[in-house]
Amino acid sequence: VSTFKMLKGKLCGTQSNLERSVALYGVNTSTSCLIQLDKSDLVESCACLRRAIFNKLNTYFVPSTHISKDGNPNMKSFTRSDWIPIYPSVRQINDLDPNSVLLDLNICPQVPYKLTLVLLTAPNGKSSGVTTNELVGAYLTYSYRDWIFDCRSSKVDCQAPDSVQNFRLEFETAFVKISK
Repeated sequence: VSTFKMLKGKLCGTQSNLERSVALYGVNTSTSCLIQLDKSDLVESCACLRRAIFNKLNTYFVPSTHISKDGNPNMKSFTRSDWIPIYPSVRQINDLDPNSVLLDLNICPQVPYKLTLVLLTAPNGKSSGVTTNELVGAYLTYSYRDWIFDCRSSKVDCQAPDSVQNFRLEFETAFVKISK
């Protein structure tokens, strides 16, 4: 699992290694980046936009289906018992009404904008007198909001075909300690 390096306020990158940082075991992280959309992206193909953003969140931030239990995977001798699945959100993007766009208001409702990877940890013993933890569960949650192409701003000419606005994508990891 990796995240963007300090991209707050910058456009989402191309996933190059220079723009990415490994999410550290036990450390909550939060990052964001911007994507640029024109009005037609937002209101003429709202269902397609939702699907594209959903896919972008997944491929940018959590492209894998499993994660190492202890944060130190042995990549040479892959054993299934060292890994746990990352469960997807119960609410999928296909559950949203594809026709729920408010054309007159320049709104595409319920766009997934934030992906949270929740990592459940529990004590699994001691090493040199210090309690060690392992991952016992992992799942994804999405946050949704209405995206509005704001034509009230003097900076935006909504009639211009090349008029764009920035919209924020966010990612976070949240480590939650539980007892076994």
